Amino acid sequence: MTVGALQNRFFSLSLAAIAVFLCFGREADAHVGTGIDLDRQGRIYFTDTYHNCIWRLESNGKLTPLLRGVHLDYLIVGDDGYVYLIKDGVWKISSQSQMTEVLSSTHFPEGSRPLCIDRQANIYFVNGNVALKRAPEIYRRTSEGKVTVIAGGDEPQQVVQAVQAILRHINSAAWSPDGSLYIRDDQLIRRVSPDGKVSTLAHSEDATMAEDGEERLVRTMGMAADAAGNVYVANYWKRAVMKVTPDGRLMTILTSNWPWVPVGVATSGGDIYVLERMGNPYGPSTVLEVSTLADRLGSPRVRKISPDGAITTLVVVKGERGLAVIVVPLILATAGLLFWLMRKRRAKRA
Repeated sequence: MTVGALQNRFFSLSLAAIAVFLCFGREADAHVGTGIDLDRQGRIYFTDTYHNCIWRLESNGKLTPLLRGVHLDYLIVGDDGYVYLIKDGVWKISSQSQMTEVLSSTHFPEGSRPLCIDRQANIYFVNGNVALKRAPEIYRRTSEGKVTVIAGGDEPQQVVQAVQAILRHINSAAWSPDGSLYIRDDQLIRRVSPDGKVSTLAHSEDATMAEDGEERLVRTMGMAADAAGNVYVANYWKRAVMKVTPDGRLMTILTSNWPWVPVGVATSGGDIYVLERMGNPYGPSTVLEVSTLADRLGSPRVRKISPDGAITTLVVVKGERGLAVIVVPLILATAGLLFWLMRKRRAKRA
């Protein structure tokens, strides 16, 4: 084999190494791990799509896996102590890590998908299929199996503000302690009150701003609401957690410095809990978005915002992958790049 052929062979292998390095272990874009919640004992549960795990952070700081081998974004702790999650249907997990199916995906009407679950195990779902020729509708299914339409359709609902309330593109939702449902509809946050009235939160578009174009419609951001009607948005695009008050005041309560981005948020007892991960979950592949590197450096992490504004890091999840998994592909990729530059320079001289 000639020197040129050897260089071509090595260059091809190096390109393959680059591809492996950039793509190894990356999670599916459909699940970005926005789920975080607390139980009555103050234990924190959160999703981890890097390690395909649901973690429980004890009040003493001990981190234990509640369930491994699961890749999802949403979870909530019910009043019954079970952790409810959405993954090809609705499931619940006991404190002993036993997983039980609550509702199969086949039991949802065609074109429908689950949005969220409240603490009484009521399931909210939407017929959000873009192929449908009518405005989306939101349904609630009680734990006894009764299904009712609570918002949406082609007719405008009664609104608090002068904004047409026909729902358009429902992305994500959060349940509120007062029984309201907050939904991200396109770039707006809408409130569906317990009696079915729909209103739009002032300045909510500023809180949920993402990319332009169609892509912004499918970007899930973690949301939470407290008993006072304040809504919190973990905006990965702005690298910030935004607070929208019922009277329309908007403020930034946390900014995540690069390479961290906030993806989930929860409230409990006046404290705000933020789930962060390394790298933009919807951006192009970069070195710091490679799960092998994030695994080594630590991702995700959970931070707490106290009522006085103090921010505390509670846990950073680190994996067990060795540096060789990162270094070897990087060396090959660098060598391949150098060979390519050398060949390009020689070609110019010739």
